[in-house]
Amino acid sequence: MMNNGIKSKCVFWLAFIFLVFPVLAGFNIEKGLAADLSDPQEPAQKENLEGTSALQKKDYNTALSHFIKASILDNSEEKYFLDIGRTLYRHFDPKSAAVWIGKSLPEQKGLYKYYSYAGWAAIKDKENKKAVIWLEKAVILAKSENETALMAAFLNSLGSISFDLHQFDLATEYFYQATALQKDNTFYKQNWERAKHMIRRLTKRDNEIGFINYETGKFEKALPLFLKTYKIREKVFGAKHPDTLVSLNNLASLYQASGENDFALPFFDKVYRIRSDVFGKKHPDTLVSMNNLAASLQSSYQYKKAEKLFVEAVKLRTEVFGETNADTLTSINNLTSILVEISNFKKALPIAVKALKISKSVNGEDHSDTITALNNLAEVYQAQGEYQKAQKLVERSIKIAGTLYGVKSQSVVIFKNNLASLYQAQKKYVEAHKLYSNVLSQLKKSFGEKHLGYIISLANLASLYQAEGNYEKARETFEKVIDLRIEVLGEEHPDTISTYDELAQLHQVKGKYDLAGPLYDEALDLSANINGEDHPKTVKIRIHLANLRYVEQEFEQAEELYQAVLDVYAETYGAKSPKRLQILNKLGKVYTAQRKFKLAAKTLHEVLSVRSKSLGSSHEGTIETTNDIGLLHQKQKQYKKAEKMFLAVYQLRQKKLGDDHIQTIRAMNQLAQIYQIRHKYKKSEQLYEACLQLRLTVLGENHLDTLLSVNNLGTIYQIQNKNEQAQEQFIKALGLSGAITGENHANYLNSLNALGNNYRIQGKYKEAKPLFEKARLISIELYGHNHMDTLISYNNLGSLYQELGEYETALPIFQKAFEISTQMFGDSELVTIIIINNLASLYQALGTYDQAETLFDKALKLNIALFGTKHGYTIASFNNLANLYLVQGLYDKAQPQFEIVLNLSREVSGEKHPNTLSALNNLASLYQAQGQYNRSLPLYQKTLKLRKEVLGEHHPDTISSINALAGIYMLKGQFVSAMTLFSSAYEARKKIFGEEHPDTIGSLENIAILRQSQADYEKAQPIFEKILQLRQKHLGGNHPDSIRSIASLASLYKDQGRFDKAELKFQSALKLQKENLGENHPDTLTTMDQLSGLYQQQGLLEKAFQYAEASFKKRSVVLGEEHPDTVASLGNLASIYQLMGKYELARPLVEKSVSLYISILGRKHPSTIIALNNLAQLYQFEKQYQKASELFKEVYELSSSVLGQSHPNSLISLNNLAAAHQSQGEYEPTNSLWKKSLKTTNMFLDQVLWGSDNETRQAYINMQRKAKAYLLSFYLQHNRPETAREALLFSLTRKGLLLKITSEINTVVRAGHNPQLRRTAKLLNQYKQKLAAMMLKGPGNKEPQDFADEVEKTQQIIEKMEAFLGYSVQQFRRSKISVTPEDIKKSLKADQLLVDFLVFNEIDAAKSEIVHETIIAIVVSNDKENPFTIVDLGSTSVLKSKTKEFLSEISNPESDDGIEYLDELAQNIHSILWQPLLPYLEGKKTVFIVPDGIINLLPLNALKDEQGRYIVESFHLVHLSSAREIALPSYKGEQTSPVVFAAPVYNDHTAEMAAELKKTKISHNSIFSGISFDPLPGTAIEAQTLMKAFKEKGITPRLYSQKEATELNLSKIKSPRILHLATHGFFLTPDTDTDSSDEISTDMIQDDTSVMKPVENPMLRAGLAFTSSNYGFKGIKRPDGTDGVLSALEALTLDLVGTDLVILSACETGVGDIQAGEGVYGLRRALQEAGAKSVTSTLWTISDSGTQKFMTGFYHRILEGDPPQKALRDMQLDFLAEEEMSHPFYWAPFVMFGVF
Repeated sequence: MMNNGIKSKCVFWLAFIFLVFPVLAGFNIEKGLAADLSDPQEPAQKENLEGTSALQKKDYNTALSHFIKASILDNSEEKYFLDIGRTLYRHFDPKSAAVWIGKSLPEQKGLYKYYSYAGWAAIKDKENKKAVIWLEKAVILAKSENETALMAAFLNSLGSISFDLHQFDLATEYFYQATALQKDNTFYKQNWERAKHMIRRLTKRDNEIGFINYETGKFEKALPLFLKTYKIREKVFGAKHPDTLVSLNNLASLYQASGENDFALPFFDKVYRIRSDVFGKKHPDTLVSMNNLAASLQSSYQYKKAEKLFVEAVKLRTEVFGETNADTLTSINNLTSILVEISNFKKALPIAVKALKISKSVNGEDHSDTITALNNLAEVYQAQGEYQKAQKLVERSIKIAGTLYGVKSQSVVIFKNNLASLYQAQKKYVEAHKLYSNVLSQLKKSFGEKHLGYIISLANLASLYQAEGNYEKARETFEKVIDLRIEVLGEEHPDTISTYDELAQLHQVKGKYDLAGPLYDEALDLSANINGEDHPKTVKIRIHLANLRYVEQEFEQAEELYQAVLDVYAETYGAKSPKRLQILNKLGKVYTAQRKFKLAAKTLHEVLSVRSKSLGSSHEGTIETTNDIGLLHQKQKQYKKAEKMFLAVYQLRQKKLGDDHIQTIRAMNQLAQIYQIRHKYKKSEQLYEACLQLRLTVLGENHLDTLLSVNNLGTIYQIQNKNEQAQEQFIKALGLSGAITGENHANYLNSLNALGNNYRIQGKYKEAKPLFEKARLISIELYGHNHMDTLISYNNLGSLYQELGEYETALPIFQKAFEISTQMFGDSELVTIIIINNLASLYQALGTYDQAETLFDKALKLNIALFGTKHGYTIASFNNLANLYLVQGLYDKAQPQFEIVLNLSREVSGEKHPNTLSALNNLASLYQAQGQYNRSLPLYQKTLKLRKEVLGEHHPDTISSINALAGIYMLKGQFVSAMTLFSSAYEARKKIFGEEHPDTIGSLENIAILRQSQADYEKAQPIFEKILQLRQKHLGGNHPDSIRSIASLASLYKDQGRFDKAELKFQSALKLQKENLGENHPDTLTTMDQLSGLYQQQGLLEKAFQYAEASFKKRSVVLGEEHPDTVASLGNLASIYQLMGKYELARPLVEKSVSLYISILGRKHPSTIIALNNLAQLYQFEKQYQKASELFKEVYELSSSVLGQSHPNSLISLNNLAAAHQSQGEYEPTNSLWKKSLKTTNMFLDQVLWGSDNETRQAYINMQRKAKAYLLSFYLQHNRPETAREALLFSLTRKGLLLKITSEINTVVRAGHNPQLRRTAKLLNQYKQKLAAMMLKGPGNKEPQDFADEVEKTQQIIEKMEAFLGYSVQQFRRSKISVTPEDIKKSLKADQLLVDFLVFNEIDAAKSEIVHETIIAIVVSNDKENPFTIVDLGSTSVLKSKTKEFLSEISNPESDDGIEYLDELAQNIHSILWQPLLPYLEGKKTVFIVPDGIINLLPLNALKDEQGRYIVESFHLVHLSSAREIALPSYKGEQTSPVVFAAPVYNDHTAEMAAELKKTKISHNSIFSGISFDPLPGTAIEAQTLMKAFKEKGITPRLYSQKEATELNLSKIKSPRILHLATHGFFLTPDTDTDSSDEISTDMIQDDTSVMKPVENPMLRAGLAFTSSNYGFKGIKRPDGTDGVLSALEALTLDLVGTDLVILSACETGVGDIQAGEGVYGLRRALQEAGAKSVTSTLWTISDSGTQKFMTGFYHRILEGDPPQKALRDMQLDFLAEEEMSHPFYWAPFVMFGVF
C-alpha cells in the first residue's frame, strides 16, 4: 500500500502540480494551542487516536485539532509534529506541512518516508530547492534500507523537479537512474526519453545562440553556452555521440578564435580521432575535423604537421567529393593559406591559381566562391610583394561583388577596405586615403557616422595614419573612433575598450609611454568593471600594461602585473596550463632584466621543464623558453652557455620549420648576435649575410625583419672596421626604414643614429652632424624630452660636437642629457652614470679638470654602490679617473689608479681579456709619460703580443699597440724600429678605416712627428700639410685637432728656421684656440709657450717673455706646478731671463725645472735633456766654463744616445760643447768638435735640403748662422793653415749650396727620361707662371684676404712640387761628388788665385758676445807649402756704407760730385777689400772671386789702387757662385742655335685688351700696375748687328723682334747655345710702390702710396719686359694667355740646360735680394737655376746706345774665339780706353757669373 500510495501520489503531483490549491480558511494554530493549555496529559493518546481516525476519514480539520491537542498534552510533543505535518500536507497546505514535518525529523531518523513527505510538501509549496534536499536524503535512506522501488520513485520525482526547472541534463540523469532501477517501468522510460528530447532541443538552441555570439565576436557569451552544451551532451549522449563531437568542435573553434590555441588544439585533435574511429577518414565530418585540426596546428606553428593534414584533406575531399566541390575548394584555399604563412610562395601560387580556375569553371566569374578565390590569390601576391597583381585581383573582387550585391553593398565596402589596406602596404598612402575616404563617405551617406561599418573603416584610417608615421592624425582618428563607439556602443562596450587599447598601443609605438599608460589603466578599469577582474579580456589588457611597464623598464610594476595574471591563470587554467606558462616565461624575462638572475633561472627552467614534458622539445613554446634562457645567460655574460642555447634554438627551428621560415631566420639572427658578442666575427658575418638573403627572398626588401638584418650586417661590418661596407648597409637601412615606417618612426630614428655613428667612427663628422641633429628632432617629436631615445640622441649629438671640438656647443647638450636622465632614472642609475662620465670627459677636454674630477669621482662612487668594485663599469670609472690624473701630470695619483684597474681587470676578466690588455697598455703609457721608457717598453711589447694572439693582427687595439710601441722606440731614439712600426700601423689603418679616417690621420701624424724628431723636415712638412688639409676637410677649421695641426706645422716651420711662417701659423692657431677652447685651455697654453720659444729664437725677448710668463702662470693654476707642461713653461721663462742677462732670476728657475724634470721624467727624457742644456748655458753665461763644459758634454752624450747624433738637438748640444771649449781658449778640443759639427751638420743638411722647397732650404741654411759665426770666429781667431783649410771646407759645403741643388734638379729633370718627373716639372712651371700672373694682376675686385689666401695656396702647391722634385732626383745628382780644399788647389794654375769672401758675425766666445759683422777672404793658390790662408778684412760696416755711396755715384755719370769723388770711393773700398790681398796676388793674372754679402753688388773691376789703376787693368776677375765650380765638370747638354730677343713692343695690344684696361684701371691695385716702359730703339739696332755678325761666321740665330719678342716665344726655346735678351729689366725692393698714373722710363721708378702688401719673394720682384708688358703690368693678358712680363720666378721655368751663355742686355738684371752664402736672388740666379752655365747681367740702369756698342764688340770677340769672360774684360778695357766711354758707368755694370 505504501508503495502504491507513493506511486499514485507522485502521479497525482505530476498531473496536478500546476493547479491552485485552497488554503485553510480562518484556522489559527496559536489560538487553538492557547485554548487547550489546561487539558490533562492522559487524554493525549485518546486525542491522537481520534486524530488518526479523522485523518483516515479525510476530515483534516478535526484530525489537525486532535493532533495539536495530543502534542500539548504529551510532554514529548515533537512526536506529534509529523502527524500535524501529514495532516497539513493532506489538507493542501504544503508550506505549513513542510514546516511541521521538518520539525519532527530530528526525532525520526531513518524514516525515509518522512523525508519524502517533506520533499513533496516543499514541492507543493514550490520550494524546489528544499524539495531536492529532502528527496535526495530520502533516496540515500531508501538505498540504505534496500528500498529499490522507493529509490526509483524518489529519483523520478527529482527528475520531474529538474525537468520543470529546465535542468534537462539533471532530469535526464535522474530519469536514467530511476529507469535503471525499475527497467520495466514504462513511465520512467517515457520520462527519460522525454528529458533527452528536451536536451536535444535545448542544447541545439544553446548551441545556436552560442554560435551567433561566436560569429559576432562575442566570445565571452558564446563560451559558457558551448561549455554547457558540451558537458550536457557528453553526460547525456556520451563522448562519441555526434552531437557531443559537434559541441566539442564548437568549443575548440571558440578557443582558437579567442587566441587560446593551446586549449583548442587538443579538442580538435580529440574530435578528429573519434570521428576517424567512428565514421572513418573519408566521412564528411571527419574531413571537417581534419581541416580544423590542421588550422589549429597552423596556429601553433606546427606547420609541417598542418601542411601534411591540409594536403591530405585536399586529396580526400577531391577523392570523395570531386575537385569542383565547395568543400574541396575550401581545403585548397586553406592549403594556400598555410603555404603563404610559411612563405612558401612558390607552392602557394599554383594552388591559389588552381582554386581560382576551379571556382570560375564551376561557379563562373560572378560567384561568391570566385570572389573568395580571387582574394586568396591576391593574398599570395601581396605576401610576395607583387602588389600590382594583388591589386588587380582585389579590384576584380570589388567589381564582381558590385554586380552581385550592388556597389553600395557591405561586401563591396569590405573589399574596398582590403584594397585600401593593399595600397597601404605599397606605401600608396594617397590612394589608400582616397579609398578610405570613398568608403567612409559611402557609409556615412548611407548609414551615418554612427554605423558600425563606418566606425570600423574609420579605425582602419587611423591605422593608415599610424603606418604613415602621421601619429598625430592617427591619434586624432582613434580618439574620434572612441567617441563614436562610446556614443553608439557605450563606454563599456568591448569594442570601445578595444579602441582604448589600440590608442594606447599607438602611444607606446611612439614611445609616449606617459600617454599609453593612462589609457591602458582606463581600459583595464573598464574591462574589470564590465567583465570582472579575471575575465580574459581584462587579463589581456593587464598583460599589455605589463608589457608597457617592461618596455619602460618599470620592472617592479611589470612583475606585479604579470604575477596577478599568473594567479588568475593558475586558478582558471591550472598551474601547468600553456597560458600560465606563457606569462611565467614573461616574468622570467622581467627577472632577467632586474638582474635577479637566480630567480630568473629558476622561473625559466620551471617553464622549460613543463613545456618540454607537455609539449615536447620542438614545440614553439619550449623553443621560446630555451631562447629566453639563452638571453639570461647572455645578460650574465655567460656567453658560451648562451651560444649553446641559441644554437639549439636555431637547430630546432631549422628542423621543424625549415631554413626559410621566419622563426628560423630569427633564430639564426640571434645566434649571429652571440657570435658577434663572442668576437666570432666571421661566423657572425656569415650568418647575418645569410639572414639578409633569406629575408630578402622570403619577406622582400620592404619588411622590418629585412631592415633589421641590413642594420645587423652594417653593425658587424663596423665592428670589424669594414666601415665603408658598414656605411653602405646603414645608408640602405635608412632608405628602407623611411620607406617602410616613414621618417617619424623609431626605426628611422635608429637608422639615423646608426649611420651617424658610422660616419662619426670614420671621422666623417660633417656627414654625421645633420643625421644626429635630425635624430634629436624626430625623437623629441615622437617621444618628447623624457624618453630613452631622446636621451640617446642628445648623447650622440653631444659626443659628436665634442669630437668636432665644439666643446661649448657640446656642453649644454650633455647638460640637457644629464637633466633628462636624472628626471627619468634618478642620479644613481646606470644611464645617468654614463651621462655623468660623458660630461666629465667633456670637462676634461675643456681643460676644466676640477669639474671633470668631481664628476668622474661621483661616477666611480655610484658604480661602486650599484655594481661593486669588480664590475666592468666600476673598473672603467677607475680608468677614467686615472687618465684624468695622467693628463694633468699627476703621476703619483694616476699610478695607483691604473694599478687598481689592471689588478681588477685581471681578477674579473682574466690575463688575456681585452679589458686587461687595455689596462696594461694604460699603465705603460703612464711609465712613458714619466720617462720610464725601460719600464714602459716591456709592457707595450707584452700588450702587443697578447693582442695579436687574442684579437688578431688587424684589430684596432692591436694597431694601437703597434703605434704605442713605435712611440716608445721614437722616444728612445730607435728611429728605424719606430718608423717600421708607425708605417705598419698607418698602412693597416688605411686598409681598415680608409685614408681619411681620424685614426689613420693620427698614424700619419705619428710618422710626421717622427720625421720632425729626426729633423727630416722635408719629409715631415708635406705630411703635416696633408694632415691639416684632411682635418680641416672633415673636422672643420675650428676643431682642436685641426688647430693643433696648424700649431704642428708652425712648430715645423720654427725648426726649419722659417720664422715668419711659423709666427703666422702660431698666431692663427692661438687665435682659434682662444675663440674655441678658451684662454686657459691646455692647448691654448701650449701654443703660447711655443710662440714664446719662437720669439726667443728670433731674439724678440720682450715678446717671448710676455707669452712665457702668461703661459707659466696659467699652467700653474690649470695643470699644477709639477705638471711637465708647467715645468716646460718654467724652463722657457728661465731661458728668456738668461738671454736677457738676468742670471739671478734665471738660475732658480732653471735649477727648479731640472730638478722637477729629473724627479718626474728621469734624466734621459728629452725634456730633461733640454733643461740640462739650459742649465749648462746658464753656467756658460755666468762664466762657469768648467761646469758648462762638463754639463754640455753630458747633454750631448744623452741627446746622441736618445735622439741620434744627427738630430738637431744633438747638433745644438755639440755646437754648445764646442763653444764652451772655445770660450775657454782650448784649441784642440774646440777644433776637433767643430770639425765633427761641420761633418755631422753637412750630413743633416744633405738629408733635408733636397726634399724641401726653396723657402725651406733657405730656412735650414739660416738656422746654421750661430754655429757658422762661432766656427768661423774660431778659425779667424786661431788663424793658421789648418783652420784656413777648414774655413774653405765650410765654404765648399755651404756656399751657393741651394743654387747648386736647384740647378741640378732642373738639369736632371730636363735631361732625364722619367715621365712623372717631367709632368711634375711641367705642372710646377705652370703654377709658377700662375703665381707670377696673379702678383702682376693683383687682387682686382677680390677681397684682399681672399686674394692673399689664393696666393698662399698657390705658393703651397709650388713648395710641395719643389720638394717632390728634389726628393725624387737625389739619386741622379752630381753633387754627390764632394769637392775638397785639395781639389780646389789642384784645379788652380800657377797664375790663378781663388778668393772666397765670407761674411759672418764675429763672436767673442769668452764673453758670448757678437763683436761685429766681419768679412774674411779665404785665399787659395796651388802653392805647395801654404795653399790656404785666411785674410781678415775687418768689419763690414765701413765697407757697406762706402759701397752704397759708390753704387750711387757710379750709376750716375752726371753726378755733381764728379769722377774725382768716385775715384776716391773706389780707392777707399780697394784699401778695405783688395789691398790686404795684394801680397797673395803677386804673379797672379786670373782671380776667381766667390763674393758674399754686399760684395755681390760691388763692381770689383771698378775699384782703384793707390796708383789710380782699376783692378780690371791688373787682373782678370772671374765671378763664381761657389768655389766648387772650378773643380766640377760642367754639364754638356744638347744645344740649339743662338736666340736673340730684342726691341719688344711694350704697348702692343688688341682692341679687347684696351677695352679691358678701361674696365680695370679704377679697381686695379697691384704694385706692378704703375710700371710702364718706353721703347728701346737701340736694342733693334743691337739685334740687327748681332744677327749680321753671327751670319758672317756661318751661324744662323733665331731672332724674335718687335711684336714677335713675346713671353710665349721665349718659353718655347730649348737649350740655345747663347741666349741674348735685349730689353728692359726691373727689380723692385720689397717696399717699392708705384703710381699707376705715371709711366716709368728705363732709368727710374716713381714712388707713391702703397695699395697692397709688398711682394716678399724677390723672384717675383725682378724680371724682364716683353711685347705687351705695359698692359701685362696692369693685369691684362694677351690673346696667347701671357702677360708680356717674365718674372725671375717664371725664368726658372725656361729650359736652359746646356746653354753656355745668357746675356742680359737690360737694366739692373744683376741686382736682387742678398742672402748670406747664396748670393743675389734675382734674374741672374733664376737663369743659372734654369741651367745656364754663365750669365752676364748688369748692376745698374744702363744706356741704350752704350749697351748696343758694348754688346756688338763683346759678340765680335766671342765669334772670333775669345772665351766670354775674356771677351767681357777686353770690352771693358776697350771702353776704358775711349774717353767717351771711360766712365765706369758704361763698362763696369756688366758682371759675368760662371765658368764657361
